[in-house]
Amino acid sequence: MALMQEKKAKTPLLSRQQLLAVFDEDEEQAEAKYAELYHKLLRFFEWRKATDPSDLVQETITRGLQNLQVGKEITTIDPAHYFMGIARNVEKERWKRRPVEPLDEQELFGARAAFLGLNLPEQKIYLKECLSQLSREEFELLLAYIEGAANEWGLARGLQPGAVRLRVHRLRKRIEHWVDARTSRAAKKK
Repeated sequence: MALMQEKKAKTPLLSRQQLLAVFDEDEEQAEAKYAELYHKLLRFFEWRKATDPSDLVQETITRGLQNLQVGKEITTIDPAHYFMGIARNVEKERWKRRPVEPLDEQELFGARAAFLGLNLPEQKIYLKECLSQLSREEFELLLAYIEGAANEWGLARGLQPGAVRLRVHRLRKRIEHWVDARTSRAAKKK
């Protein structure tokens, strides 16, 4: 413990200008590169569906700057690569520390929630009505998507993954429109 305090005491704290100099010698350019790095990291965590991306960006930058404070050097040409590496580690840690919450028996075997105020037989009829409005190809796509094989379905038809995602998105929006129409009809009846 005493050795750690001695190391901290021996390493002088870097000033704001010295920390920004990591990005560029010119202070304005360094600030611009810092802002660009911040936005890159923010997009990185948003793409990975983090619930708190700005907090994770701050954690990443803080770790990187703390490493510089204790004397570590950035060995890459672009400091953004160094911080992206730290971001990957922060992301891995985020997944590892997710708490495991056991489900109650009530949650496992609880009653099924009513969909659109319909009981189970009515839900099945409504599902059949919706599915009957789909073409054969749309139905196969929906089925492949649900089974996690949408990309394979698209490749078999010569479609790129982006085109398959677009078709699934449009199909989903159409089905949502049908559901919305039903809910608005049900609301008018009441």
